[in-house]
Amino acid sequence: MWKKIKVTGIRSAIGIIDTYFVVRDDIPFGTEEHFHVPASLYLLLGSANGVKLSTQKDRASDLVLFFNTLEFPNDPRQFPLDWKLLTGNDQAGYLGYLRTERENSEPTILRAISSIRPFYLFARDTLPILDSHTAYSFPYLKYRSRKSIISNTLTPRRIKSQYIDRLLFEVIEANITGKSKFTRIRNLIGIRLGRNSGLRAHEVTLAGNFSTGELRTNIAEMRARGESSIEIDIISEKGNKERPIVIKKNDVALIERFLNGPRRKLPEGELLCRSDGLPFSSDSTPATKWFKDTLKKAMPTLLSKYYDFCSNSDRKFIIAKKSLRELSFHSGRHSYATDLVSEAYEAGTDPNELLLIRLGHVNKSTLSVYITVEAILVGRETNKSELDISTQDK
Repeated sequence: MWKKIKVTGIRSAIGIIDTYFVVRDDIPFGTEEHFHVPASLYLLLGSANGVKLSTQKDRASDLVLFFNTLEFPNDPRQFPLDWKLLTGNDQAGYLGYLRTERENSEPTILRAISSIRPFYLFARDTLPILDSHTAYSFPYLKYRSRKSIISNTLTPRRIKSQYIDRLLFEVIEANITGKSKFTRIRNLIGIRLGRNSGLRAHEVTLAGNFSTGELRTNIAEMRARGESSIEIDIISEKGNKERPIVIKKNDVALIERFLNGPRRKLPEGELLCRSDGLPFSSDSTPATKWFKDTLKKAMPTLLSKYYDFCSNSDRKFIIAKKSLRELSFHSGRHSYATDLVSEAYEAGTDPNELLLIRLGHVNKSTLSVYITVEAILVGRETNKSELDISTQDK
C-alpha cells in the first residue's frame, strides 16, 4: 500500500530541501513503481516554494489515505479506481466517505480538500496526464449528501449506463482527433482496443504489450494460417497479471495500415508511441485523453441524432441522453465485457470462463454484473444463485 516517508537534505539550486514523498511499501526501492511520481513531485515543489514541512506532512497523509482508499478498498464489492479517472461524483463520494465512514470532522475534510485539489491542479497543469478541461473541484457542498464511498462499485445500473452501442461507437471513432495522420490512426487504434478487445487505458501504452516486431510476426503467421484475427498476451499494472486478448479483423487491418504507413518511419518499439518514437511514461494514460477529446468532438452529432439511434433497429441498447457525457475510455471495456457474455452464449460456452480469460477478473461478483447487464439488454433470464443465465430467452 501507499505510505509517506520523510526525505531530508535534498540539494537544490535554492539550498537544502526537506519534504515528504509518497511510496509503495510493497514495491522495492529502485523500481519505477516504488514512487508515486506525480504526488512526490507535487510535495517536492511545494517544499521548494517554501511550504512548511508540517504542512507537507499533512498533505502527504491526506494523499496516502486518498490513494489507498481508491486502490485498495475494504469492501470486496468495490472495484479499485485510478485516481486519474475520477468523475465529479467520485470526488464528492470520497468526501462523503470521510464524513460517514471515517467520521472525520469538517475541518479535517476541508484540510483534505486543500491537500488533494491542488495536487490535481498541479498534475493537470504541469504533467500531461489529466484532462486540461476538467476543474477537479472536489465539491465541498455536494459531499454532505453523500452516504457512501466513491461511486465506483460495479453495479448493473452503473455498467448499463456506460454501455457504448455500436451505433454510438461508429460516430465516436469517426470523430477521432489528432494533428497528423500518425496521431489520428494511433489514437483510433487505442480507442478501438478498449471497446473491441477490453483493454484498460494504461494497458494500451504499457511497455511490452504491443511490440511492433511481435505484431508483424503475429500478423504474418495469421495470414499464413488463413485466419483473420490474432491473439496476444498482455500485462496489466493491476496485479501484474498476464492475459490473452483477441484483436479482430478490422482492428488487425488498421494496425497493419499503421505499421506500414505512419509508424514505419519510426524505430521499432511500442506500437502506440509518441510522435518522436519514444514510449509514453508508465505513469501516463494518454488513451484516456484520446477518448475524451474524441467524445467531445463527437458530442454534437451524438446529441442531434440521439432519437435516430433509439429508433434504429440495429441498436442493442442506447443509454440515456444525459449519460452520453459521462462516457469514458473504461466504458469501452465495460461494453466489451457485456458483449462478450452474448458471444459466450452464442458459442455455447460459459460466460464466466470467457470473462475470466479475456478480462482477467477473478471476482465473481464483478463477472456477475456483466452477466446481469447482458441479460437485461437482451431480455434473458438470470439464475442469480449460480451467477449464470438460463439458455431460455424470454
